[in-house]
Amino acid sequence: MNKDKKDLIQYHFKALNSFLSFLKDGDNEALLNSLQEIQSHYEAYHRSKKDAGIWFRFFKDDSLCTTLQDFYNTLRRGTKENKAYLKECMEISCNTGEIKVYYS
Repeated sequence: MNKDKKDLIQYHFKALNSFLSFLKDGDNEALLNSLQEIQSHYEAYHRSKKDAGIWFRFFKDDSLCTTLQDFYNTLRRGTKENKAYLKECMEISCNTGEIKVYYS
């Protein structure tokens, strides 16, 4: 993913709220739907590239680019360890208030 992309700060609140709700109730589908809403909103107001989508960095030193597809794969088919790691990343993000949202 390109590091020169602009952080879409207008989606920080929605992303963090989505994570908090998931951590509270564990509803995979609600989380996926909420994150899909972010992508759909962005695409409705911007000319988006084919084969592009939202992705996240959960905290300052997060070295991963977690895409919407990564969420789907982990929550629907991932190992117990991968699900725990994704949950831990969301917890860190919520506890620190750090999140970066990109589209590319």
